[in-house]
Amino acid sequence: ADSNPQIATLMKKEKYSGIFHSHDIWLGGKHIQKKVIKAAQKKGNDVLMMWAEPMRNHFWYCAKSCNGNEVLLAERWASLLHHVVNEHEWVVPNSAGETTCNHEPIQEEEHNQAKSWIQHSSPPLKILRQIILDRNFLRNISRFKYFRHNNHMESFHNYLQMYASGRHSYDYLSYKLRNYIAAIDYNHHLHRPQAKNMDGTPMFRARYSKRTKSWHTEAVKEDKKYDYVPNLMENILFNKLQSERYMSQ
Repeated sequence: ADSNPQIATLMKKEKYSGIFHSHDIWLGGKHIQKKVIKAAQKKGNDVLMMWAEPMRNHFWYCAKSCNGNEVLLAERWASLLHHVVNEHEWVVPNSAGETTCNHEPIQEEEHNQAKSWIQHSSPPLKILRQIILDRNFLRNISRFKYFRHNNHMESFHNYLQMYASGRHSYDYLSYKLRNYIAAIDYNHHLHRPQAKNMDGTPMFRARYSKRTKSWHTEAVKEDKKYDYVPNLMENILFNKLQSERYMSQ
């Protein structure tokens, strides 16, 4: 999921022809956000700062909702040029492609938010068009059509740190077994259902992201149930006894 040019070149070899090279959606969104923030720092482009995070989120939405269709992904991404000027329906030649935004109708008070909308034919819109329709970016946009990201991998690495902390040293067998236990814990609790409040509503909490430097809400999962531990201990003891019995023969 790396957009490194060297990896892209490597993946073009016939040896890897059966593998689709995806890019990390989080890195793609971050790249877009950085470009918008940089553009917004220039004189007269202050309004773009309001769109840096929404553009990143919109790109995530496009990749997640396109169901692997790169044409739909590109169309939804380009439709942002209509939304930012407060235009939510438009005409497409031969009715080919997206003709409306996919969000709920915008309320009147939201329409009047002068802080957000960009003026038609304005310099900020011209810059935004260059970012959204960047040829190199659109050439590789299909790399994001399967909405790949490494969140689960990062989460698993946290489990490894919990059971085999880098602050301690272990012999090979101990380290190997601790990795096994981390994998069992992670896989067993991966699909826990969301916890609920007393009134039955889904439970959420606020969490700060160091990566995005912003707060967001996340679902609270039910508490872990280590019901596999007794069976695991039983198997360990059984194999230990079997091993000692074999050694004594």
